[in-house]
Amino acid sequence: MEKIASFKIDHRLLKQGIYVSRVDKVNDTEITTYDIRVIEPSKATPEWLEDIGAAFHTIEHIGATYFRGPLCSFSDDVIYFGPMGCLTGFYLILKGNHSHPDVWHEVLKMFVRLETEQIVPGTAPEECGRYTYHDLVFAKTLVKPFVDILNAGVKMDRINYPVGKVVFICAMEEEAAILRKGVSDAGIEALVVVAGIGKVRAALKTAQMIEKYEPNYVVSFGYAGGISDDDMKGHLIEASNVFYHDVWCGEPNKPGQVQGYPQKFKCAERPEITKLMLETVFKDKTERYYAYGSVATGDSFVTSKSDVDKILKINENTKCVDMEAAAVAQVCYDNHVPFMAFKIISDVIGTESQLEDYNDSVNGQGISITAQEARDFEERTGINLDLH
Repeated sequence: MEKIASFKIDHRLLKQGIYVSRVDKVNDTEITTYDIRVIEPSKATPEWLEDIGAAFHTIEHIGATYFRGPLCSFSDDVIYFGPMGCLTGFYLILKGNHSHPDVWHEVLKMFVRLETEQIVPGTAPEECGRYTYHDLVFAKTLVKPFVDILNAGVKMDRINYPVGKVVFICAMEEEAAILRKGVSDAGIEALVVVAGIGKVRAALKTAQMIEKYEPNYVVSFGYAGGISDDDMKGHLIEASNVFYHDVWCGEPNKPGQVQGYPQKFKCAERPEITKLMLETVFKDKTERYYAYGSVATGDSFVTSKSDVDKILKINENTKCVDMEAAAVAQVCYDNHVPFMAFKIISDVIGTESQLEDYNDSVNGQGISITAQEARDFEERTGINLDLH
């Protein structure tokens, strides 16, 4: 079975806090599941957890009574409150829209009240299946450090799940150089590596990094050719999915589909990584050119509109073309590692200035279009380029 989202969080890095586990929609009503992490999983030793069940049962009785009672500001929206199977926290499920600070405040009020309780509600034989299985004293001891955390106020690293380790795969050193300082300043445990150009080099380096580094995310980053005639040069594209535009395995496979794999590799969504990419690529610029869509991958530098038309027939939402992303995604797919891709549009395919634009994008970083590449472009398009 495929892992659910919560199993993809690195619990070794998870702190005490209140996280949004998931958001669903039912008949246009938002249903939010909050992860109230009372105990850091890394500190929950098996020996200690043996005695915790009765205390969690007590917390569940007091919490459920509080959240559904008149003291709670959103009691009418409470669907469920109860313990996680791992006994390191609780789930609170709410309908409607509630701000994170408001939820934080109500959870704090509940746990503060628990510390003063003398009686556990619902402990008669007719009220509970295990009415004797409670430990109020241990429950109070257990929640005290968590109350201290909540009293310190909302902190970003206690409401956003930890990103964990991220490997950025670039084709060229010039692309990696864009990332290195921004990544180091972001406080994310990250490794920026250069794989080389093309699908094979990208796949080999990705497999190597997954085996040696065990990342929580792998990100393909670099320059790409834009599909649109619009002025997309300089845009940052976040991939919704990636696919091959130069693969055909015959029927019943679809164009671009490697047999045994999906036609398109869906990308993960991690707002912290997207924010990091925007801040790193655009630095202090006030204008940010950002788009979201598909990235096509193939082992060729695409320069003709006819090639663009073929790519758009595979996926009409394609924003740009690169030479590595789908290969990185395929290796991640095999290894069950979440994958993302971000591409900077260096040029627009088929325009008169395509190769010059590409050259300008990486100018001063040791990259240039060769005379032979210029001649090949001229032969395909009939456009003369002056690259002196």
